[in-house]
Amino acid sequence: MTTSDTIRFKCPNCGAIARGHRKNLERDLACPKCKVTVRFEAMKPEAGVNSHKPVEEVKEPHSQQLPSVMAIPIDDDRREAHNDIVPKISISTTMGMRQCRRFSDRLDMTQTASVWIAAAGFIFLFTSPFLRWVNVGAGGFIGIAGDGKYLLGAAIVTGVLFGISIARRPLLTVPLMISQGVGTMTTFWMGGLLWRLSNTFNINSDNENPIGGLFASLMVSPGAGLYFGLLGGVLVAATSGYLVFRQPRFGAIPAVLNQVLFICMGIVLVVYLGRTQDLRQRSVDVEPNAQVPNAAAPAFPFLANSQDSMTEWKQKYKVTEKQWDEMFANYQARIYPKDVSRRDWWEQAKSRTPAQLNAVYPPLEPREWYVATWIDSFSPSRELDSEYDITSRETTYALTLKLRVRTPPNVPIKEVHGRLAFVTDGKPLFTKTIAEVPDVSFTNSLLVWVKIAPYDDSNAVHRDLRYTEESELTPIFSVSRVVFADGTEQQFD
Repeated sequence: MTTSDTIRFKCPNCGAIARGHRKNLERDLACPKCKVTVRFEAMKPEAGVNSHKPVEEVKEPHSQQLPSVMAIPIDDDRREAHNDIVPKISISTTMGMRQCRRFSDRLDMTQTASVWIAAAGFIFLFTSPFLRWVNVGAGGFIGIAGDGKYLLGAAIVTGVLFGISIARRPLLTVPLMISQGVGTMTTFWMGGLLWRLSNTFNINSDNENPIGGLFASLMVSPGAGLYFGLLGGVLVAATSGYLVFRQPRFGAIPAVLNQVLFICMGIVLVVYLGRTQDLRQRSVDVEPNAQVPNAAAPAFPFLANSQDSMTEWKQKYKVTEKQWDEMFANYQARIYPKDVSRRDWWEQAKSRTPAQLNAVYPPLEPREWYVATWIDSFSPSRELDSEYDITSRETTYALTLKLRVRTPPNVPIKEVHGRLAFVTDGKPLFTKTIAEVPDVSFTNSLLVWVKIAPYDDSNAVHRDLRYTEESELTPIFSVSRVVFADGTEQQFD
């Protein structure tokens, strides 16, 4: 063996000089001093320095010294002993540490931040299909049960392409452009589903009763999965586009053109999702009794199955939409104060006939429909207002009690007359005659404002009306006369 079998090298990280066998040339090995992975390359002799002169020694962690590097041959008999003395350079450093070092060397701070933000976006995309895309009452539907599996597949493929791109030197532009496009399409897809979901059940409401339509639409709401997908798509599209923009060989033009292309495709997708809603509405207007395409089918096949079953049930028992709404309102009245949705009603109705439903939930008598309850909204049910009189320089107060009186479903009413009592501990605390004559007719419910003026804080009844808990102060309405929108009247004993 000749002297060329061993060579010396200098660590570019710590500057230590060591020697090793020639067979390790061009390999990534760990420096015995600083333990940083470096490329093993022969050290060029410095000018004026004898290559046979001993070089600086490097100590291992166990204080074992390297022998001086001498230009002497190492014969075969001493090779084994020599190998025991020379420190062996470990190659057990993980590939992750090596790739992180190379990654940080190739990207600046903003590019590195973009990669990590994109990684967060992919996490949102991976998580979205396993969350609820649609909330229905207390339950809902997980995205993976429907179209979520397509989002999951696209996210996996795009994530792999994105990882391959950032692992190369320089970054691969085409996979980044694909990631940008998939992120843009996902953004429009999730946004379209959110918009589509908000209009799914609007056609089931009476156009003359916007409040009823609002409450009908509250049974269904977007789930967290759609919002996760929307956020993930935005993050992936934005960061991928920025990385494409930063590529020196391409620049801004490919990134902008790619973004414009996929934005156009996303707009087409959103228009497609909304097209079935328009078709169904036109079909309902032209042929009310004809079979129409299910509006929820393209976006939510699991909702479509439920609506199709409802349609078949109504056709089987010849139940009109008006009768269906009346049966649901009757069910709500019988279950009150428990909050129920149309899906809860369908769970009760799908296995029964109309006659069986009427036996379980008997139709209310006309008088039973008129029930007063505290208003359920973001505003308080009781408010104390003040008014200052400049002439007398006195402040007067008025207490307003806000109530809602339920009326028969889908029956336009012009006037409601009766007597309202507030009961606590089984005894009437305060009574007042009600004669509500609104400017326009109404259906389903009537908002009633009972005003007590002037409010006297020294009056025990006034204080109880103001401070008693709603659960302990029950409003009871006794209807005496109702005038309908067509001019007919109904008297109650």
